[in-house]
Amino acid sequence: MPTIGTIGDKQQPLRAALEAETISDLMKRLVASTDWNSAFYRVESAIPCIMHGGNRIGEKMFMVMLIKVWNKCSSPSDQKSLIETVEHFINTGIFGTQQSKAQWKLPLNDNFELEMVSFTAWRVKKIIERLGALATVLSKNENDNRLWQWQEMLTKYLHMIKVAFQHEDFSDEEMEEFQDWVDEWFYLYMELVRLLGITNYMHLLGAGHLHYY
Repeated sequence: MPTIGTIGDKQQPLRAALEAETISDLMKRLVASTDWNSAFYRVESAIPCIMHGGNRIGEKMFMVMLIKVWNKCSSPSDQKSLIETVEHFINTGIFGTQQSKAQWKLPLNDNFELEMVSFTAWRVKKIIERLGALATVLSKNENDNRLWQWQEMLTKYLHMIKVAFQHEDFSDEEMEEFQDWVDEWFYLYMELVRLLGITNYMHLLGAGHLHYY
């Protein structure tokens, strides 16, 4: 510690030294109390959560489809019309009915730009089950082939994710069949959205990591 200078000059390094000593003492006690046999776990034990994966993938597919249509809007009135169409479809055909409408709103920021959606698990499931129908509603200017690609991609995804959610152990044949469905879905999805639509969970599927787990 310095022996010259003002009291303030001496207090500052003393305080820093005392804090460092306290942290060091805490770390020593943590290390001493750690069971090193259980402090780490193998990568094989870090199994991805399929529930969260299904949620995030569903949200992403909804958003990339919406963004592609949004980017084709040529004016604020077109964007407003798109928002009304999407909200009406979801509130009367997914989360509610014509007789009992839901009150879901598309998230927008202060600059009237799309924000990423966040759905609960049950809502994601409902969205994905009806996403093909929403694609039909929004595809006024799309060619029939591209709409068909969306429909086929979603059909394969729904089958694949249903298999992934099964509670029974997988046989070797089921695991290989699962990855076949993933490969077919992933190819169609990439053809439609390219890198814009890739997330970590989609990478786990497309690269075969989930099949490995």
